Amino acid sequence: MKRGEIETLRFAQKMVETMNMPKNAAKGDWKERDWLELYVGLQNEVQELFSECAKENKSPEDYDRIVSEAADVACYALMLADKFRALE
Repeated sequence: MKRGEIETLRFAQKMVETMNMPKNAAKGDWKERDWLELYVGLQNEVQELFSECAKENKSPEDYDRIVSEAADVACYALMLADKFRALE
């Protein structure tokens, strides 16, 4: 195993779950969204992740929210990367 491989695979699965949640799937195809809209979404998700990480006296539920928010950030980063790769 390479460094981070197990964690990356687990996190990728969380990203797939996040992208296919009904509330997220209902947003439609990111390929039809403007890159700037995706970037603003990324910034919003980073702020939400920061807010969760900055909480004091974290509970197990807080840790679950941190993972969820981190997956949201990663999903928006993936969408942006895909958007520009698609333009090549």
